[in-house]
Amino acid sequence: MEQLEKIKKFLQTDFAKQSLESLSVITQMYGEDEISQTLYYYEGDSHPALYYDPYLGRSDIKELKSGLLKQFLESLYELIQEDILDLFEDELYKYDSFNSSSFYVDLNFETKKLNLSCSVTVMDTEYSNHEFEITDTNVIESMRELFDNGHNKIRVDFSGGGDSGYIESTGNTSDDNQINIPATIEDELYRVLEDVQSGWEINEGSQGNFLIDCAATKIYLEFGLNYEKGERVEDEFSIDLQY
Repeated sequence: MEQLEKIKKFLQTDFAKQSLESLSVITQMYGEDEISQTLYYYEGDSHPALYYDPYLGRSDIKELKSGLLKQFLESLYELIQEDILDLFEDELYKYDSFNSSSFYVDLNFETKKLNLSCSVTVMDTEYSNHEFEITDTNVIESMRELFDNGHNKIRVDFSGGGDSGYIESTGNTSDDNQINIPATIEDELYRVLEDVQSGWEINEGSQGNFLIDCAATKIYLEFGLNYEKGERVEDEFSIDLQY
């Protein structure tokens, strides 16, 4: 691959070989065997961003923070940063959409390899169904008024995310007419939603719909809770370190 060849060519320079040899000695001094770096990419960014300083176990390695070794690591990471999206392009396109991805760059001095790997964060939804028997007399009275006006079953949608959410103030009847939802019933819908999932509007949020059964004085809820999950992509790349 063209992207790997560029990295290999850089690692074969005298500057890189001398730096790798020095890093190998330093990591052993601190009882470690690799230096790790993570690049984060969020959908819409032009390229992945470097994450803080190179990470080496739990040790604070002052030699990595200045001088030629820092210059070497920065040059290596910037080179990888330019091409890593293209390197994992085939794997990333297997996902219809993803929120972010993490690229892991590990210089392993025990195996003498540079390892490149990737994981993605995708959105998924967990669905559940719930049934509620209404006991509040005010809500029952509002449902009976709707029934008396020819409205038996009414669907009401809701959606939330990013710390805000709402339940539609109107609903669709079984004959596809739109009607306003009485305030007493709307309050009951919010109560039901909180009972099922407190914080339903927080972070990734949720969405779904209510079915108000006026004849049976019941409320049915179809609830979809959104969440993020991380998945490791299949492809990984390794380059032999020669020093």
